[in-house]
Amino acid sequence: MKKLTYIIFFVTTLLSLSSCSNLDQSPYENISSKDTFEKLIDAESWVNGMYIRLRRSVYGTYVIANEVQADLLNVTAFGEYKNIHRWETFTVSEPTTREIWFEDYRTIANINTALEGFPKIILKNAEEQELLNQYIGEMHLGRAFLYTRLATAFCKVYDANTASNDLGLPLEKVYDVKTKNQRASLQETYDFILSDITKAEDLLKNKTGAINADTFTIDAVKALKARVLMYMGKWEDAYKVAEDLISTNTYALATSSDELREIWHKDNAQESITQLYIATPDQLPSTNDIFFRINSFKEFEADYVPTKWAVDLFDDNDHRKRVYFEKVELVTPLDEYYPDIYIVHKYPINETLSTTTISNNYAHAPKVFRIPELYLIASESAFKNNDEVNARKYLNLLREARGLSSVTVNGDTLFQEIKNERSRELAFEGFRLFDLKRWKESVIRRTPQNTEFLSGTPREQYYELNRPADDFKFVWPVPARDREHGKLQQNPGW
Repeated sequence: MKKLTYIIFFVTTLLSLSSCSNLDQSPYENISSKDTFEKLIDAESWVNGMYIRLRRSVYGTYVIANEVQADLLNVTAFGEYKNIHRWETFTVSEPTTREIWFEDYRTIANINTALEGFPKIILKNAEEQELLNQYIGEMHLGRAFLYTRLATAFCKVYDANTASNDLGLPLEKVYDVKTKNQRASLQETYDFILSDITKAEDLLKNKTGAINADTFTIDAVKALKARVLMYMGKWEDAYKVAEDLISTNTYALATSSDELREIWHKDNAQESITQLYIATPDQLPSTNDIFFRINSFKEFEADYVPTKWAVDLFDDNDHRKRVYFEKVELVTPLDEYYPDIYIVHKYPINETLSTTTISNNYAHAPKVFRIPELYLIASESAFKNNDEVNARKYLNLLREARGLSSVTVNGDTLFQEIKNERSRELAFEGFRLFDLKRWKESVIRRTPQNTEFLSGTPREQYYELNRPADDFKFVWPVPARDREHGKLQQNPGW
């Protein structure tokens, strides 16, 4: 469904359901449900509305917050998001994490309303029933995707030994204006996520995955399932799901910098399992706009630059280095110039979206699921399941595609190579903070490229930051408004 019809009726209804502009509105507040469940086209409208909201949230604030809090970036003197980046000034009232919580729960509330309303739709024939089943499956997968994001950000890492007692999420399973949920356990949270994935697996079994898919397919179900199972430490199951998806050979790994440039700079969908539809001027996504911009004088500015350590993770033979980074002369708002500075160039100006009125368009089609992640899941899960042969196999398949030589190491050295490869491949996509969290590793910013244009007072809160793996701020705080409204227990330390 490459050309989604974003129906004006639904957009108007969606805006009445949840005002996106008011971040002080709780996701648990009353949402007025209209009589919009009569025909199949109404269901299509609700599903398209979910993708509209995902288009605004997959990239943007969620990716930015996870990356700036982690260890691969340094903030420049005039950069934003400094509270999260510094850790010390990251407080329970932080608007960035509050926005992520509210926006995801608003989308979940809309999904719940749709899932309750879909059974009211009068269908004409078996073909319409099949389409409705697929729409229901897409909604279940969307909800599972959002709860997974929330769980990784606002909860501890899943541990089967403690999950029944660990704080999970407030689970809004159906739409009920009177519901003021307490937090479920982490076990209940992941059980619910897997339940949604199982429903989607059944309902989307006939929606075959394909390159250029801009909505959820059965392959998207497998991608999220493998991710969640790995996050739960269910290594054998995660490996099987990842291997099954890889073995379809539907999605080929890019094997040159030119192919990678087409993927990241021009939205080629070669490696994408799901890549959301975008178009100018009215169907554009949120952007990962902290990495660089070109000013009116054609000069490069940046809020954040990669650390030297991050750049050095990439060998010169690595195809990604020439795509993910660009060496430029950086200028500050004070007209200070710094030559030979690497910027993150994974989300550059999108030539396919630039128009006569918008020459510098940094929007990109959000890549919800990519096949390289499945190679990484297969490799890490195999290693954790004491299968170093297949751990090396899938690690080396990805490495070789990216221009690197294969490795023959084992044990702890192999695991470090797996982690390094994940850090390279998924850099600046919003995975880094949770990866450090689940690997029980500290956030250490290591060596910067240059300190002269960085924010740096006090240094230990910026480019010399070192926060231990057990720091409570790895787990984001529940927003104060929802604590009061829903009597939700706060995460420890906040």
